[in-house]
Amino acid sequence: MKKILFILLNLLIINTLSAQNRFGGGVILGFNAAQMDGDRAAGYNKVGLNTGLRGTVRLNEDGKWLLSTELLFSQRGARSVERDYFIRNWKATLNYIEIPVMVSYLDWLQEDGQYYKVHVAAGLSYGRLFSSKITESFTHPTEAVNLFQQNDISYTAGASYFISRHWGFTARYSRSLNYIFHPKNYKNDPVLGGLTALQGYFLTFQTCFVF
Repeated sequence: MKKILFILLNLLIINTLSAQNRFGGGVILGFNAAQMDGDRAAGYNKVGLNTGLRGTVRLNEDGKWLLSTELLFSQRGARSVERDYFIRNWKATLNYIEIPVMVSYLDWLQEDGQYYKVHVAAGLSYGRLFSSKITESFTHPTEAVNLFQQNDISYTAGASYFISRHWGFTARYSRSLNYIFHPKNYKNDPVLGGLTALQGYFLTFQTCFVF
């Protein structure tokens, strides 16, 4: 896994430093608002970081089609709130290294022809869980990485609006295609075996600076 991340990071740097207009790169800073289907806690109440690097390649001459990949630190999970009527408040924090691969269509060319204002994108994202914690009221955080699936595949779609050639804002929706927790893996555990399967989904809001 470390070798893969090292290779991707180097590819992103090479793209950023490339003198050809076909390639580009950027820096991302944003946040996720996440929840998990099956946990009985409604609402995108778990807020966490979403930050990293982006590399892009233009797929045609006019630049209206773009292929991009990102290397992100992405915090997901879920959190109960008072209106959920839980006996104890709880929070699950799941930390991922996330690698989205997306195809974008660009439109609304700026008058000087330097950039497109609107980007609409869709694709798939691979997430690798490297740490997680579950916190309940009156208890210390409990390490829980072994409870959840380490590999996550999500579909993702969203749109970006650029206010200049370098600065843009993005909103996305992502949902896991696989369960991040399934009780069938814990048939012999009287507690975990009786829980509901969990599937993650989240909203992402980003600010991006592109080179």
